[in-house]
Amino acid sequence: MKNRSKRWLALGLSAGMILSLYGCGGSSSGNDAASDAPASQAEQTQADTKADSAAGTEAEQAEKEEPSIAGTNIEMTTRMAADTGIDVLKELIAEFEAETGATITLTEYPINDYNSMMKTRIAANDFPDVWETHGESKVTYGEYLMPVNNEEWYDKETDLAKGILTGGGDEAYALMINSAVAATICNKTAADAAGVDVYAIRTVDDFKEACQTIIDAGLVPMADDAAADLFGQFAGIYTCYPDAPAQDGESILNGTWDWESFVPLLQFYADLLDMGAFWEDASTITIADSLERVASGKSVFLFARTTPRFMSLVELNPDNEYVMIPCPAVSEDAKQYCVGGEDYAVGIWKDTEQPETCRAWLEFLARPENSGRIVSVKGGIPTLTDCAFEKTMPVQAVEDMMERYPDLVYNNMWSREYLGALGMWGTFGEAAGKLFTDHSPENITAIKDFLKEAYDERYEAAYGE
Repeated sequence: MKNRSKRWLALGLSAGMILSLYGCGGSSSGNDAASDAPASQAEQTQADTKADSAAGTEAEQAEKEEPSIAGTNIEMTTRMAADTGIDVLKELIAEFEAETGATITLTEYPINDYNSMMKTRIAANDFPDVWETHGESKVTYGEYLMPVNNEEWYDKETDLAKGILTGGGDEAYALMINSAVAATICNKTAADAAGVDVYAIRTVDDFKEACQTIIDAGLVPMADDAAADLFGQFAGIYTCYPDAPAQDGESILNGTWDWESFVPLLQFYADLLDMGAFWEDASTITIADSLERVASGKSVFLFARTTPRFMSLVELNPDNEYVMIPCPAVSEDAKQYCVGGEDYAVGIWKDTEQPETCRAWLEFLARPENSGRIVSVKGGIPTLTDCAFEKTMPVQAVEDMMERYPDLVYNNMWSREYLGALGMWGTFGEAAGKLFTDHSPENITAIKDFLKEAYDERYEAAYGE
């Protein structure tokens, strides 16, 4: 099956200026005596007709106005956390409530468990009114969501966003505020001090060589914990991207994949573990630990991570320079990739009892100043053409990467593109924990078998008759 990759396009944002023209109403003075004279019967009748017409117009207009949503309540689920923008979301909710008189009950779920918890609620027919679709508005949630193509804000979605939202089809099911960007986050200050030019890293062999140089300088190159990101983002460079060693895209999608082409990715991390490129406690550390080690310069790289981590690094240590580089290419002849897709995107349950409140909430989020606040904390690529955002370090890092790597290819996240309906993110996290605990050849085979078994079971559950 042909992989649906999109060549990276630099997205320019232009500020629109709205000019309001006010006409000056002129006044003419007639004869004072004439103006004081009683109106004729005809004039009075004409005046009454105009008054009746105006009253009728006002009544018609009132009928056309949307009913008030004051007093209504909707539930929204979120995966945002303290380091990924929850405070901004809560501020926006408070402002929406003050403006409309409606209320939003916010239900917070852990990031790594979000999709599984949403799927549990769907299976129980317990739907929130609005939820963050987390990259799966069409693949996983499309049958439960309200189409949004006719919303006024949808015309402001960029072509990149519309392509992701429709997935090659016709209907979109979410407001998409920004596109995620996952690549390699670097503490360039620490890399320079260790004698590594991060921009000279092109292939996986280059990456390993850079790691060895950093080790020789007394640092631990990789600060990553045993995260699902390491397995769920860039597997396509080995398994199915156009220049990958294996072309298993069709078998992954039709349920016949044997997972052998995933083994080189496991081996890539095993090689890094062998050379001491990860911390010894990588199987147990938290992302907070990882961020602290990069911010302090004890480590250089966070691999396969999205831009919100930049914000945390800057807050922890603003004196360092942090940059983003692509995933290393699998060979000299292969392209470099960056992955993403929906980042902050929100959809409406098609059977909600409060559709007008839900639609008003999405319209509120889509306003230039409000979408801009989300982009400023989330980073990535703004996907609303009138988004008014502060160019924070994560946003600037993405723009710099696009400019520095004009041939970079942007793909939907591999795990979403090929395994989205199977909900294997948690399984990837388990597999990463297994590898970081034991990266022997025997255990690599065992991990491959573990992933295949989970894939077979989930594929049967999703598509079996």
